[in-house]
Amino acid sequence: MPIDNPQATTDPERMPGDLSLLFGVESLQAAHLSGIGRYTRGLIAALLEDGRVGSLLGFDSTGARPIAVSDAKGDSPAAPPSRATPLRRLKRAVVDLLPGGDRIHQWVYDRRLRRVLAPHGERIYHEPNFMLRPFAGPTVTTIHDLSVLRYPEFHPKERVTQFERLLPRTLARADRIVTDAPLIRAEIIDTLGVAAERIVAVPIGIDAVYRPVSADRRSAVLRRYGLDDRGYLFCVGTLEPRKNLAGLVDAYGKLPTALRRQFPLVMAGGRGWREELFENKVANLEQSGEVRRLGYVPEGDLPALYSGARAFAFPSFYEGFGLPPLEALACATPVLTSRGTAMEELAGQDSLLVDPHDVDAISRGLEEVLTDERALERAAKTAPVLAGRYSWRACAAAMIAIYRAL
Repeated sequence: MPIDNPQATTDPERMPGDLSLLFGVESLQAAHLSGIGRYTRGLIAALLEDGRVGSLLGFDSTGARPIAVSDAKGDSPAAPPSRATPLRRLKRAVVDLLPGGDRIHQWVYDRRLRRVLAPHGERIYHEPNFMLRPFAGPTVTTIHDLSVLRYPEFHPKERVTQFERLLPRTLARADRIVTDAPLIRAEIIDTLGVAAERIVAVPIGIDAVYRPVSADRRSAVLRRYGLDDRGYLFCVGTLEPRKNLAGLVDAYGKLPTALRRQFPLVMAGGRGWREELFENKVANLEQSGEVRRLGYVPEGDLPALYSGARAFAFPSFYEGFGLPPLEALACATPVLTSRGTAMEELAGQDSLLVDPHDVDAISRGLEEVLTDERALERAAKTAPVLAGRYSWRACAAAMIAIYRAL
């Protein structure tokens, strides 16, 4: 059953507790949250803390359940619905072996979701992960980017096929479409012909934990990873072609040997897709200790790792928002990122911009950001301004205005 929000406001203009929402929360069920999972978590927490949401249900194919504000520790703000049973996972594996198995699975899944969602048609349904599920009431979807369409070579073929099949249906059914950045909004209008009045750009928030961490406080975290304070170049990203980590390693390898030894490249992020393209490039630098891979890093360690870095590099080819560069800037760390992307639009005035397709340009940028003695001072001045510019509170307020318009 829905739950009452305990933080209802006393401001009469805010009309406390009158919104009833329904969220797809499958992205919260991963062992390690992706960018979409973090978006879903941050937005849900901010909506519930705002006070104008009376109840919020999260759903997956097993049912819809109430979501409450996070406990005082500030951990995940939503306990996701239960995962699929082992029997259901086995059935899916069998169906996937059949010709057209993905379509069969989609049909069965949609049918199951219709039963889950049917009793909740009076709510506003917000799908934070692209594709709307079957629903008869008012709908909002967040389309984070068009990378699958713009760069299909960066994605598995099955993902591209599914995206091409399901996106038109979502675009036709959505009452409102939300993007994270104005650049992506313009792409959707220009590329897919969506009417401008149906789509809104709402920048996402930077979690409050991403703030400068003092040297004393970050020392324990850095020591655990064997890192020297302000003695490394940092990068965060899933190992997949779109992130251009192979290009980053190539560019880093062109730096003077002394600079590489002074500032090893430290890479954090989970395993992804087509990582064999990356392995050969990184092997020699890893053996020399000039590149270090940390794998998945707990979120609680990231603020200290950002704050302890001499600089942060994120020359991704394409992002819908580009959260890691903004998190690094919020932690007062100088950032190198990509020109001509949403990252330039959102953080370009505070970052060193390079052409992500030009390895030499990336290398020159890395040398500059690592050797500029005033870069840290400028980043320290930028951090509080940036944190105020991108807040989950502002994101939730903008979303509530969209819900009210429906």
